Amino acid sequence: MSNERRSRYLSAVLVGAMCCAPAVRADSAVAGLSPNLIDAILQQLNRQRASLGVADMPPVAWDADLAAFAARTAAGCRMQHSGTAQRSAIPNKVGQYAGENLAIAFRSDMRLSDSGDPARLQRYFQQAFDGWWREQADYDYAANRCAPGKQCGHYTQLAWRDSVQIGCAIAMCNPQLDLGRLGYTLACNFLPGGNIVGRRPY
Repeated sequence: MSNERRSRYLSAVLVGAMCCAPAVRADSAVAGLSPNLIDAILQQLNRQRASLGVADMPPVAWDADLAAFAARTAAGCRMQHSGTAQRSAIPNKVGQYAGENLAIAFRSDMRLSDSGDPARLQRYFQQAFDGWWREQADYDYAANRCAPGKQCGHYTQLAWRDSVQIGCAIAMCNPQLDLGRLGYTLACNFLPGGNIVGRRPY
């Protein structure tokens, strides 16, 4: 069986905090993202947004403040969203609500040193963005809701027309605390934040 088949991709919108989780610590290595990797992330997301065929869909640009905030979330090595208050108090963005997508995954051949491997990092980001975008199949635009029993909030955040800034980070974690084994925690934050109740993404 190939490594790709052995990979496991998990993504969830979590509500609230894990109040009673045991105090387990993880070794983490937050990756430094090269300009080429940042460009690849932006190209992928902007291609996805353009594929919707929506008039005047603006491109998304990278924001270092959002990336720094995402790095702190990823370094926690948990699939645990930052609080709304925290995302409204990002340095240099105070008072602006930021959206957030998270992803975690493992592969049998992952290493902490993957944090310094540009090719592997690009693959992990591509995997996360592809997984989020696949939620499009579970989004009912007319009803503006997810299909019963499905989630689509990662997709709608990516497709949110007004979200024009993004910053992401990835941490290799040993262990990734939700998976109990070496894996990655990936976080992206968006401004202005999407998924506003009662509004469609575009």
